[in-house]
Amino acid sequence: MDPISLAAVAIVVPLALALLARGSLASVASGEIRYGRLFRWFSLLMGLVPSLGVLVIVLFVQKRPLRPDERLPVVLLIVLFPAIALPLMVEFFRVRHRYDDAGLDFRSPWTKHRRIAWVDVASVRWRRVWKWLDIKTNAGAVVHGWSPLFSRRRTCQTWVSGVVSPPRR
Repeated sequence: MDPISLAAVAIVVPLALALLARGSLASVASGEIRYGRLFRWFSLLMGLVPSLGVLVIVLFVQKRPLRPDERLPVVLLIVLFPAIALPLMVEFFRVRHRYDDAGLDFRSPWTKHRRIAWVDVASVRWRRVWKWLDIKTNAGAVVHGWSPLFSRRRTCQTWVSGVVSPPRR
């Protein structure tokens, strides 16, 4: 690796890690539960950094121009990484749950919007293996929700503390 690339990596990587560590918890409104900044940044990095790496190699490191038979594989590589990371980005940026005195709102791009009133909640159970809550309604429906990956896990444990005991460590 040439000294300029090594210096760029030595500066950019610690700076990116410091920025990620500083903003690892999301600033969310009271009564909102969603993924933290660390997970959102991770999904962006997984989609963009490999593609940018391929671009840097093709544009700056490689000494000769691409042959016509190499263009399609390079374009596919550049498009592939964001395409693979897209479900992560959608999950980490679009899943949000809200709770208030009346009940719970579940929003996800993968499922329909749901609202459960507190009076309709029959039981809440912490699933240790899956690390999420099962919320059972009086009608018998079970809603899986609130993974510890969300930034307000403590809040989640607080509101269910009267219904279910928090997970053991």
